[in-house]
Amino acid sequence: MDSHLSLEAQPFRKEFFYSTLINLSILSKVLGISYLPRIQAANTYGYRLKLWGCYSALVNGSEVVHGVAYEVQSAIEKEKLEAYERNQYYVAGCLIKLQDGATVFGSTFRWSGDPGELKERVVVVVVIILHSAASGHGIYPIHISSPLLQ
Repeated sequence: MDSHLSLEAQPFRKEFFYSTLINLSILSKVLGISYLPRIQAANTYGYRLKLWGCYSALVNGSEVVHGVAYEVQSAIEKEKLEAYERNQYYVAGCLIKLQDGATVFGSTFRWSGDPGELKERVVVVVVIILHSAASGHGIYPIHISSPLLQ
């Protein structure tokens, strides 16, 4: 990796979340803040998701993984995020494509445990059609991943 892309040179950067940390209430608790943090839809590629129990685990692959990006605000926030994920995950650099089309270098949490503990994900797509007199119809795909569906 080039020195200008090293994680140490970018202490406060975008983090890519794909599992429990996309839940704003969980993210707020982990960060120790009383407000909902600002995130944006994003994806990364060159990985795939598997399941460790009911939790997602990011591993090498060739898929686009959807999630959110969060701009780390301080070294303390970075430490809190790493402490939350430390047991079975490690920090890895990644390219993050933001909803606005920009691509930035950031980091994510990759699986560091035994690959034999992981299971394949089964994804069910549920389409919800909402109707509002003011806005018309909206179709919203919701991806659900569950070990119970295996």
